[in-house]
Amino acid sequence: MFPLKKNRIRLGGWWSTDPALISDEYVRKIAETGCDFIMSSQLRDTEKINTLLTCCDKYGVECVVFDERIYDNAGVDIGQITREYAHHPSYVGNMVKDEPGVTQFDHLRRVYDRFRAQTPGKDAYINLLPMYASTAQLEYGADVQAIEYYETKGTTYGEHLEAYCQKFDTPYICVDVYPCRTAEDGVTRTIYPGYLENLSQIAACCRKYDREMWIMVQDLVWYQPAREPDDVDLRWQFWTVLSFGVKAIFHYCLATPPGHTDGLLNAAGERSPLFYTAKGFHRFLKSMEDIYLSYRNTGAFTVNAREDLPHLQFAEQKTDFAPIREIRSASPLLVGCFEKEDGAAFTVVNMEPLSEGKAAQVSMTLQGREATLYTDSMTVTLPLTDGKCEFTLPCGEGCFITLK
Repeated sequence: MFPLKKNRIRLGGWWSTDPALISDEYVRKIAETGCDFIMSSQLRDTEKINTLLTCCDKYGVECVVFDERIYDNAGVDIGQITREYAHHPSYVGNMVKDEPGVTQFDHLRRVYDRFRAQTPGKDAYINLLPMYASTAQLEYGADVQAIEYYETKGTTYGEHLEAYCQKFDTPYICVDVYPCRTAEDGVTRTIYPGYLENLSQIAACCRKYDREMWIMVQDLVWYQPAREPDDVDLRWQFWTVLSFGVKAIFHYCLATPPGHTDGLLNAAGERSPLFYTAKGFHRFLKSMEDIYLSYRNTGAFTVNAREDLPHLQFAEQKTDFAPIREIRSASPLLVGCFEKEDGAAFTVVNMEPLSEGKAAQVSMTLQGREATLYTDSMTVTLPLTDGKCEFTLPCGEGCFITLK
């Protein structure tokens, strides 16, 4: 069962296991969703860690251990700690810091280097702040204050990403970006205004530094103005991050931390409604990952972006994607652009407001003889007469199209 495919779309979650519920049955449910790469909740108990890893060994789920003993104590022998569980084939490394600020990077780099020297063959994982973090958090880390949901200057966030990439050689940039919100009336469903800008900046940095884009999507609510996503919200998040070339999708959360609404598994370890939504879409992603990963993302752009939908705005838009000659639609769309040596592909995502449930009618003129359209409900190959094709995307849905 191990090792798993190295070149794959990693699927998993943050706070994947409630320490009180770790069991064979619990990890079996995680594996049932199609998740193959999880990050544990904060643990200090070696027995719990070994129990979790034994279950992950059984079900073919790689596990990143969040062992609280590693980061803060400068004198700790990291190798001695990790040797307590490093024999498990499912153990791939440790989460050493979640959402650090740039002033913490030097200390974090020392921990990072010590980890890799003392735990050879395993990785030290880091998760970064989203763009809606305050300037103070970008400098000093998420724990200096509760994350406030207001904009910070894009250049400040860009500097945060640049500083990370110059300091760390991780093969990925991992960020949690949670878009589902409620307006001030507490009822109206909204989207974080900087959502696509945040994804675009991460994707641009990944292209510049040749890193994989890893994104944590939102499954639940912890406090206002966040709102609980439904199945449309979750599927729409999948399609938007795919449009920017994501290589790993993690859920916040698989389990349900204290003070949160249900993740994919609720506080009792039972399957929530979104469990089945995620399971179905994960199956689709695994079925087409070899095709998707054979292309490289070169950018994205929007069609019919409107002022009343600020989350559609982002600065660095692709302007020269020759395979698409023309797009005709009354609806706002997101298009992700992909290329390889002998071909091209793209995503199209319906960006109508999720609360309105409107389908998007799309007509395109493409440069090619044949297009194959992939969704989680069908794969269809369309001959292109004069390059023309038409299709409908339901609310929150998208498709991946390859050109021949």
